Amino acid sequence: HLKHNLWRRESTILFVGYQAQGTLGRRIVDGASQVRIFGEDITVRAQVEMIEGFSGHADRDGLVNWIAAMKQKPAKILLVHGEPESIQSFSETLSRRFGLDTHIALINETITLGIPVAHKRIVEERLRDPRKATTTYVLDTIQSDFIAALETYKMDVNRAGTKEELEKILEDLPRRLEQTTGLLVENNPIPRPE
Repeated sequence: HLKHNLWRRESTILFVGYQAQGTLGRRIVDGASQVRIFGEDITVRAQVEMIEGFSGHADRDGLVNWIAAMKQKPAKILLVHGEPESIQSFSETLSRRFGLDTHIALINETITLGIPVAHKRIVEERLRDPRKATTTYVLDTIQSDFIAALETYKMDVNRAGTKEELEKILEDLPRRLEQTTGLLVENNPIPRPE
């Protein structure tokens, strides 16, 4: 998703945790004005933010101990990573042990911080039928990636400086769309009926 959002001034790229030397994340955090992603040069226009002090490797007990050590508990905890059954169980643990309000984020969900969110029912439905969850995830991924590709194509059209450049882009656009669609379906196989 970086490729499709780094160039947008209205986007914020939020890094949570350490970015190792030599990684794309580190170059962005260090202030690179342009990076190369999937063979394409992308100008960094998004606001880049970093939350320090998080480990990407905390386990369940480590997270529970971290929350237990907080003098002032948060009003809400957003759970954004984990297998559906594990994250649901973790949510219940936090509610039971600390009386905390939690929210399990959905794939591609946008959360505006400071505003209450509630999609628990949808998560519970997906937990009942894992194939629904998998299929929905695949379709969400295809949709998100296709929209991002369209944004890139629109950007190319808007950047065309001459009539000839625009004609070349428009001539090539059907091929690019067909190629993108094929790659998205190939790289994100839909689960087959059992």
